[in-house]
Amino acid sequence: MIATIAWSWTYWGDISVEQVIVRTKSSIGCDTTANINAIVHTNGYRGSLAYRWLRNDGTNSRILHEQLRRGQKKVTLHLLWTIRGKGNFQGKAELQILRPNAKLATTTFAYVCK
Repeated sequence: MIATIAWSWTYWGDISVEQVIVRTKSSIGCDTTANINAIVHTNGYRGSLAYRWLRNDGTNSRILHEQLRRGQKKVTLHLLWTIRGKGNFQGKAELQILRPNAKLATTTFAYVCK
C-alpha cells in the first residue's frame, strides 16, 4: 500500500520550475543575431510551461508553451534577436515563466557596430 502511494505521488505530481538560467555572449558585432538560451530546470514531473520573452527594445513574444515529459528535468528555450546597422546598444532579454509557477531570469549583451 505504501509503495502504491509513493508511486502515485511520483507519477502524478505537479510540475514545478526550480531554476532558470539565461545566457548569451556578452557582446556581438555588426549585423548579428544574438542567440539567447534559457535553461529551465524542473522537478521532473510531466506538464506544460507557459512563458514569454521580453526585450528592452519593446518587443515581446506572445505567450509560448513547452510540453515536458515525465522524467525530463530540464529544457532549453531559445530567443534569436537580430540587430542591424551602426551604433551601440545594450540589449536585455528577460524570460518570464508564467506557469506552472512564476520565475524570472535576464541576460544582457552589448551590440557594437562602428
